[in-house]
Amino acid sequence: TGVDVLKNISAIDADVPIMIITGFGTVETAVEAMKLGAFDFLTKPIQTEVVKLKVERALEVCATKRGARKAHAQ
Repeated sequence: TGVDVLKNISAIDADVPIMIITGFGTVETAVEAMKLGAFDFLTKPIQTEVVKLKVERALEVCATKRGARKAHAQ
């Protein structure tokens, strides 16, 4: 499942922004995914523009986290 993939990827690198896109999403699954660290949870059908905006936001968040870690390490 998407939640299983989320768990496995997060175990390897917790900083990777993961968005779950599903055609069979439930509120319970969305809550579980978010608690496990998913960046977002989208249900089909989705609009291309929405995905684009979510990916852009995920990249911004990653860049901010990286910058904060670099500043803290110095």
